Amino acid sequence: MFSHIKEILIIKNVCLEIKFHLELENLEDTYLKEKLAPYLINPTEGNIISGEELEVNLHFIDINAINGYIDEFILKDNSPAMRCLISKNIPTDNKSLTYGINAS
Repeated sequence: MFSHIKEILIIKNVCLEIKFHLELENLEDTYLKEKLAPYLINPTEGNIISGEELEVNLHFIDINAINGYIDEFILKDNSPAMRCLISKNIPTDNKSLTYGINAS
C-alpha cells in the first residue's frame, strides 16, 4: 500500500500515523493512495482523516532537527533515535514505523 504514496511522503517530508479499523488483507493495494491523495497535495499537520475505516494523523519531519542531531551524534538507520526524530515521539516499535528519506 505504501508503495503508491511513498514518493509524495518523501517529497513533502511527511510522517503519517495510521490506525486501520478494518482488515488489511481485504483492501486494494491502492487503498491508501485513494484515501490520502486529496490531503497530500497541500498537507497540513494534525488529524486529516477520522472515520470508521481509518484514522490518520499527519506531521512534518523536521529535517533540520535530524541534521542537527547528525552534526553531534552518529545516527544509525532504523535506530530508536532515528525513529524518534522521524515520528516525533509517537510510540513506535520496529514493526510499526515505515519510512523513507530523500538523502539528496
